[in-house]
Amino acid sequence: MSHEDATHGPAPLGAVDPAPMHAAVDALAAALHEYVEAAVGVRAEFGAHEADEDPRILALEQRVGANNARLFDALHDALGMHPDLTSSVWEPDPDGADEDAGDAAPHDTVAEEFYLASSSPRRPGRRTSVWTTS
Repeated sequence: MSHEDATHGPAPLGAVDPAPMHAAVDALAAALHEYVEAAVGVRAEFGAHEADEDPRILALEQRVGANNARLFDALHDALGMHPDLTSSVWEPDPDGADEDAGDAAPHDTVAEEFYLASSSPRRPGRRTSVWTTS
């Protein structure tokens, strides 16, 4: 993977075929739907802790993660972008009664992002982690 190709350049790309990106989204959505169905079934049989450790759930979590990585790769390869699609962000409670309000950063805090790139034995240079500091 080169960061010196046109997808990473400063010029707009023009026409890009979105089909591979939509296919990756469809595969991820299918895996998420399968996860929900399995989670409901497993939870009907077991307690929360046991359900978290159920091999069927763990396998589906792996599948969701792999499909999310494929979506990242499809977007990156076609557009040169580094999408952050795995963050969980909860909006503040509209009533202002957030349980963890003391842990939240003030709204005017600007976060600084930096990237850590590491190599994977299967796909050198394909993993990028984003860490945010405030």
